[in-house]
Amino acid sequence: MDYSGIILKNKDNKFLLQLRDNKKNIANPNKWVIFGGGLKKRENPLAGVIREIKEELNLNLKKNDLALIAKIPTPIGKYHIYRAELKADLSSLRLNEGSEMKLFSKKEIIRTKNVFLPVKIFFILSFIWKKS
Repeated sequence: MDYSGIILKNKDNKFLLQLRDNKKNIANPNKWVIFGGGLKKRENPLAGVIREIKEELNLNLKKNDLALIAKIPTPIGKYHIYRAELKADLSSLRLNEGSEMKLFSKKEIIRTKNVFLPVKIFFILSFIWKKS
């Protein structure tokens, strides 16, 4: 199965992450991750990330808002990573998946203990804006 995820950065150069629920039957329980998820049958990665962000945050993004920054092969499929500016205020978003959402600086992402390792790697390897 292929996946799409998104790195959302606000005007203050902070990144929005989701704290996964603390359930043993889900991937990466109780870890901070980027928003996203599995693609549906015959769904392209761009449509998938737009759908996932709508489902998870009630945030409407358009194709022109997104830029593909990485395609990462995994043993179970490809992971497509997009980036977008987070123009909405946090208070206007509705978290529909996960137990929490929070804005982090790059330094906080790298130092926070329960950030999922691949998310840290995305930031350490600079899969983000050069100016951030």
